[in-house]
This record gives sequence, structure tokens and C-alpha cells, in this order.
Amino acid sequence: MVLASSLAGWAAFVAARALQQGIRQAPLFHYPQAFLISGGAWVGFGYLFNSWVENNDRLLALRLEKLKKTREGAI
Repeated sequence: MVLASSLAGWAAFVAARALQQGIRQAPLFHYPQAFLISGGAWVGFGYLFNSWVENNDRLLALRLEKLKKTREGAI
């Protein structure tokens, strides 16, 4: 669920950027590949960042569990 909301946030960012370009009257139909590449890059960056954060959370949970077991063994 977190991944879906994160990707939705990045997709909203890309949509807002496209809207800004439309307001600026940038030629959307002449350079669609640039918008696709930019959108894909931002969504990909969001996915990688989210994966990195989830991996760090998993490692932190493992370290805390190991510390808890070590402290229980010392008592």
C-alpha cells in the first residue's frame, strides 16, 4: 500500500509538471518522448527511493531484534 501511494504521489508530480508545461504552451505533441522519459525517470526514482527506505526499515527491525535478544541474554 505504501508503494502504491508513493508511486501515485510521483505520478501526480509528473502530471502537475505536464500541466505546467501545457500552461506554458510547450509543444506536448511534438516531443511526447521527452515527457514519457521524464515521467518514467521520476516514477522510477520514486520506486527506487521507496525500496531503499523499506530496506532500511527492514534492516533496522532486524538490528533492534538482535539487540533485544542480546540484552535478554545478558540479564
